[in-house]
Amino acid sequence: MPSLTPKKFYFQITLTVAVFILLVAFIFSKLIFPTIKKIHQQSQLYTSDYYKIGDLANRHYQIEKTSHLIKNIQKKNILNQVIIDSEEKLVNLVKDIESLTNQLHLQETLYWSGKNNKKDQKYPTLRFQIKVSGDLLNILEFTQRIENLATPIEIQSLSITKPINNHSSNKKTVVDLNNGSVQSTITFTLPGKL
Repeated sequence: MPSLTPKKFYFQITLTVAVFILLVAFIFSKLIFPTIKKIHQQSQLYTSDYYKIGDLANRHYQIEKTSHLIKNIQKKNILNQVIIDSEEKLVNLVKDIESLTNQLHLQETLYWSGKNNKKDQKYPTLRFQIKVSGDLLNILEFTQRIENLATPIEIQSLSITKPINNHSSNKKTVVDLNNGSVQSTITFTLPGKL
């Protein structure tokens, strides 16, 4: 048997290492990278589905909230006294308000405050209160846009506040100027029939 010279020995080692590297690269390109890509795609689908489920849960909550609101108003037999004389119109008003808050990326909670019958008032009204939080400009635009809804409403009061953080270390009330979020409470009424 012929003996290997150092040149041939190093050549065989280099060739073996090169073949090994090519084999590993082939395995990565055909098996591992596609698997990693598939895992990444699945995680994106999962994230997308997660947000869709969250959106559906939010819509379900909004439907339940609107249904509860309508049931309370039905118990009081008020709809026949105000300008919105059907449940469908009330649902459409609530949908319009929720749609506006979603478009403007605001968090909203709508409360029915009850029937408003003052002695000097000539007609009954239905009083609502909306609490919204988000960017100040979006809240101002929301306020302007609810005034222009198809259903006429009368804004009774509007308050806008900046969330206040209490830092326990210095016991002072500090307004967080870095956070652009504000909170607003809008009280409005649906006018009654004359």
